[in-house]
Amino acid sequence: MVKKYRRVFDWKVIFSVLIPVALVIIFWNSTLISMFKIFVVMLHEYSHVIGAWLTGGKVISMGIGVDQGGYALTEGGYPVLITSAGYLGSIFFGIIFLWISKFEKLNRYFVGLLGIGMIFMSMKYMRNDGTFPIVFGIGFGVIMIMLGFVWAPARSYFLKFLGVLTTLYVFYDMRSDLFFNKSLNDAKILQQITGIPAILWSIVWILISGTFLYYFFLTKREKVEYY
Repeated sequence: MVKKYRRVFDWKVIFSVLIPVALVIIFWNSTLISMFKIFVVMLHEYSHVIGAWLTGGKVISMGIGVDQGGYALTEGGYPVLITSAGYLGSIFFGIIFLWISKFEKLNRYFVGLLGIGMIFMSMKYMRNDGTFPIVFGIGFGVIMIMLGFVWAPARSYFLKFLGVLTTLYVFYDMRSDLFFNKSLNDAKILQQITGIPAILWSIVWILISGTFLYYFFLTKREKVEYY
């Protein structure tokens, strides 16, 4: 008898996110969802900051706006990784939200640490663009900390909602930046740095993001026995 493993779709997990997906799509243009979109933009900029930290760069400042725009101003480090970290980091956050929503005891500590990190980075880097960025960053950080004290199933469902919204918005944002946004964006910055067309960078990010989703959330390993 030979034991092997194969990847199969985890239908229990997939069905569990159908309602959050439906809610996000139905209320996509609502004010409430727009506030969560700004949260995803903030995660995007945080990812640039983390990319700078990991490559020895310096973070000058960062900011977000009510128009769902954002920026992270860095110096030094490895520009290709720092620039790519925005979308890849955002999708990583989305997958973490979805994955950790399954562990009610563990996710209590996760939201607390995330909230503390958000407050720290907001106070350190969001001081140059008026009150909205720092108030929003600190406010959402406090919400994440408070989330650790709510009913565990409700917290897990909220994390699942955040994971769905983050993942959908990252793909939506990449599409918008590539085909509809005429201003400078991450893919165009990388085109300037490397000479590789922006569309190829976007395709690479989409493929990497899709692979992460497939292996770490949508599928599971199943043992198969051959005689």
